[in-house]
Amino acid sequence: SARRRCWLCATVAGCAARQAACEPAMDGLLGPQLAALWPQLAGVALYYTACKLGVRLLFGCAEDERGWGKPETSICAFVHQIVTAFLGYMAMARCGSYADLEDWLLTGWRLGTRLRTEELLIMVANLAEMLTDTLLYSRYRGYGTSYHLHHLTTLLATLCFIARDSAPVGMAVLFSSILETGSCCLNAAGLFPCGLTYTIRLVCYPLSRLLATALLCQCTLYGWRGHVGVPLISFAPVWVLMLLNIRWATQILVGGLRRQGTDPWEVRPAQTKRS
Repeated sequence: SARRRCWLCATVAGCAARQAACEPAMDGLLGPQLAALWPQLAGVALYYTACKLGVRLLFGCAEDERGWGKPETSICAFVHQIVTAFLGYMAMARCGSYADLEDWLLTGWRLGTRLRTEELLIMVANLAEMLTDTLLYSRYRGYGTSYHLHHLTTLLATLCFIARDSAPVGMAVLFSSILETGSCCLNAAGLFPCGLTYTIRLVCYPLSRLLATALLCQCTLYGWRGHVGVPLISFAPVWVLMLLNIRWATQILVGGLRRQGTDPWEVRPAQTKRS
């Protein structure tokens, strides 16, 4: 009917207006403001590579029943997660009031300061972690399709938020810090296996994914309403990443409730795969 056509046209026009509002000036990934990103990323990636190879030499990389090099992968991930989460919470702690916190969460990169902030260091560290993980760990059986997808979507999402001048930097950093906190508990249980660490993982890992999902829903809503300078398409890789994390959190939660005080991902002898 004519009324439905008018409603559809109004909806499309509204979406176009919101999208136009989310199209601030964008420096290309090779533009002048981000030209220094690539040397910085190369330097951090080389540092990560050297550290991970050092851990491999010192602690070994024997593949366990789940197909991961232990304790190499757990140590490197644990250290990265602690450092990046700490930097993210420190950046948030600088906000002296609720107004400052809201401004930090929703405001984009401040002109001329992008390359000198802890926020960018966190994002570059995440990029370096994904790149070096793929380079050094993709040979392990445990590094399957889900992990490749996880690392690819993390790379895409991080680059999207770095490239946009008006991306909600604080929300991106807080989202990352929440996820890293839960993952830190995950790797702590792998490094120090006992009933206490399994219980902490059972609580903290799913809780971190729940909080991160709530934050992502809020940020996506802001993007839909045009309150943040990120087009909705930029949230696609973040949602794929979040769905993967929700799947892993569900596995831990269900497995942990069935086997309290033990590792829900432990491979029993009858389940062990032969090489």
